[in-house]
Amino acid sequence: MAEDTSALSLVDETARKRFERAWLDGAPAPIEQVLPAAPGPVYLATLQELVAIEMELSRKSARQRSASDATPAQPPRVEDYLARFPALNQPAIVLRLLKEERRARLGNGERPSPDEYRSRFPALVPTGREVDVTLPLLPPAAQEKPTIPGYEVHERLGEGGMGIVYRARHLALNRMVALKIMSRQAGAQGDERQRFKIEAEAVARLQHPHIVQVHEIGEERGQPYFALELVEGGNLAEKIAGTPQPSGPSAQLVEVLARAMHHAHERGIVHRDLKPANVLLAPPHPPTPSPRTGEGERMRSGEAAPSPRLAPL
Repeated sequence: MAEDTSALSLVDETARKRFERAWLDGAPAPIEQVLPAAPGPVYLATLQELVAIEMELSRKSARQRSASDATPAQPPRVEDYLARFPALNQPAIVLRLLKEERRARLGNGERPSPDEYRSRFPALVPTGREVDVTLPLLPPAAQEKPTIPGYEVHERLGEGGMGIVYRARHLALNRMVALKIMSRQAGAQGDERQRFKIEAEAVARLQHPHIVQVHEIGEERGQPYFALELVEGGNLAEKIAGTPQPSGPSAQLVEVLARAMHHAHERGIVHRDLKPANVLLAPPHPPTPSPRTGEGERMRSGEAAPSPRLAPL
């Protein structure tokens, strides 16, 4: 994200990855929680990078929530960070953060004008050209749809710490799948590539009605991928939206998930990130007509509820 490569070389990469991963997992941590000790060049460079990440990802998160939240929280602006972290109050740093803020807003579909920044910071932005930025925010390779032989790749469904998930069609079987492709940044590190492969192979060994199934594992031009069962009913975090749920259905859901986890544990596999966002909900199936009446029909009525699936580890 940064433009000053000399400053970037001082960024604490462990802190940056931990912070970004928390945001991508839907459980953002306060910047203060991951910052290295102050003072020092590593502290200041890392702080700038974490602020830039938060300005980008907080806007993406706010856009996703706006459809269901009548009064979504406004993402922080540069002024908020200057008040929160006085060490950032240096002209060159403030100008860099203003450019990062404008880039994040433009990338999120907003249209902030240079005049807005002139009014907010007249001494640093006397003409407006000082906050000119180049879009896209992401490198071109991250925006283009990947080409995987045998698949027709459609839109992006989501992104995690290691990979990007696309909706795709398996051409030979004419079947829609979720195609998880390792990001190029993660793929540049050998240990991350190995972890991605281990994850795919671990999930592929599990055959359970409430664990997402792996259909294929492969690699294309050095980029590992695996094709998964496509579950299109959203996830549990979206469904409950932080509100208390009835005890009966909640207990049934916990039992289903516990049995799925037990199945994995019996095979020596531990889910490292079990949370509502990783519980996918298959669309409900209508009740199947039964030649019997009475008890059989009452049991089948439960099929109208969404069926949970545990997402990959």
